Amino acid sequence: MKQNFDKKIHERFKSYFGIKESPSEIEKWFYKKTEKYIKYIKWIPWIRMIWIWNSISMNSANAESDIDLFIVTSPNSMWLNRIIITFIFQILWVRKNDKYHAGRFCLSFFATTTWLDFSDWKIENDIYLYFWIVYFKPILNYDNTYELFIEKNSSWADLSEYKDVIEDNKKYIKITSPQSSPIRRGSIRNLLKNFPFIPSPIRITETGVLARLSSKLERSRGLGWGCFERKEWSWSEWVKWGLNILLKKIFLPKTLKHFEKIWKPYWVIINDNLLKFHNWDIRKKIKEELVK
Repeated sequence: MKQNFDKKIHERFKSYFGIKESPSEIEKWFYKKTEKYIKYIKWIPWIRMIWIWNSISMNSANAESDIDLFIVTSPNSMWLNRIIITFIFQILWVRKNDKYHAGRFCLSFFATTTWLDFSDWKIENDIYLYFWIVYFKPILNYDNTYELFIEKNSSWADLSEYKDVIEDNKKYIKITSPQSSPIRRGSIRNLLKNFPFIPSPIRITETGVLARLSSKLERSRGLGWGCFERKEWSWSEWVKWGLNILLKKIFLPKTLKHFEKIWKPYWVIINDNLLKFHNWDIRKKIKEELVK
């Protein structure tokens, strides 16, 4: 039987967390900041979706809140994406740490497109997870991944009463692309054109040196990135897979060491398709207090 929470319980939930009908000025500022900094990582070919969740997405944040991001990647690239994104946000000095918290990005939630169904880690009468899903605010949405996410979780959660909220969430999508956008195809030309750290004067133009070089590369023996999707497992896929495995091998021991240090709580999940690092899970407490 699907989990479902009616409007009466929803009102109780909103009252408990202080959820407002519309975002406050500080929450609007958080959204604008997120849009600004996502532009530095949107070029990464394996990203599929980035959304804001937790207090900001629920319109219950304050000036001391951090910005929780959930990042969805293509299969066999989650660890690679995590390291790239963490590095970029670190050098931009916007990643949350022990000293600086307010208004910074918390990168504690990654998944691949094969792990969008949350039913594997839901609990009975999981009201908190249910409304997490209802309130998630997608900012970047490639290849209709948000719609796929809602479809997958509708298998265990009856979200029909909140279709209006879910539809309203889509207005927060600021970065999107068609099914076969150039950056998703990954041509060298378009990757360099979109890469944010290349100064404008030397980015690819129609007649520039980089344009001629990238065109030659794309024509020479199939070395261009545009050929990567012609075969299911091209050499680029093997490179991506290899880098992902290598980075996992380097960083997983440190991750597991921290996991053991905090006594292996059930709410922390570490596997090849999901990384969920939040230090505390309040779902059981919320269920006991709100589901009568």
